[in-house]
Amino acid sequence: MEHESAFIIRNPAQIINKLSLLLKNKRLITVYFGDKKDSFVSTLLDVDKKDKILIFDGCKEELAEQLLSSPKIICNTEHLGAKVVFNLTDLVPINYQSKLAFTAPMPEMMRWIEHREFFRLRAPYATPSHCVLTIKDKEPVKLKLYDISLRGFSMLNTSEEISELMIPEAHFEKIKLELEGVGECVVSFEVRNKCVINSDKANSLEKIGCKFTRLAPSIEDTIQRYMLQVEREILKKKEMGTVLF
Repeated sequence: MEHESAFIIRNPAQIINKLSLLLKNKRLITVYFGDKKDSFVSTLLDVDKKDKILIFDGCKEELAEQLLSSPKIICNTEHLGAKVVFNLTDLVPINYQSKLAFTAPMPEMMRWIEHREFFRLRAPYATPSHCVLTIKDKEPVKLKLYDISLRGFSMLNTSEEISELMIPEAHFEKIKLELEGVGECVVSFEVRNKCVINSDKANSLEKIGCKFTRLAPSIEDTIQRYMLQVEREILKKKEMGTVLF
């Protein structure tokens, strides 16, 4: 596993985007303070992108004084399986819609550890998704996705010509992924490995593993929506006893 620092977000725009997700989905946030001996459950009330402050729900009045004097305030929550941690400083009590609330500057960093960073979800066979490769002077080639995560994906290939192109450490830019039921997104990736998964058959079927080299937040959201959709379909079919992959 990569060092945990790989999950630390320092980009202010990305931090605002993540906090906005927590606000939109009304995630419950546990606020720890006083050497983590005291805590209360809160929610975000507003994320002010212009002034770069956030507003969150207050606590009982008897805890407020301790909270405001605490040298360290840590917020823990989860979002779609991701573990989220960030610190707050310089809290200011305010009256928000006739209730106690607090404002704080946007955190300078955030730890956001995705369940899907490493978990590879198998793409459904019955409703396939594709990676669309464009080869010079030829029609685009659709390769069926085998599995996908927020770190990368693998696809299936039977073409010798494609295999010769998809060698480990080869980089591909602006390649389209067609995610069934969600839409299209354009990604860049590096080929990491290849293996034949049906060596006992005449027509070789190759699985090509790839790692995303960069993902915009909007593309990340699209992939997450696709994975959630597939997970729901799996759960539904399990309940019906008809999981077909």
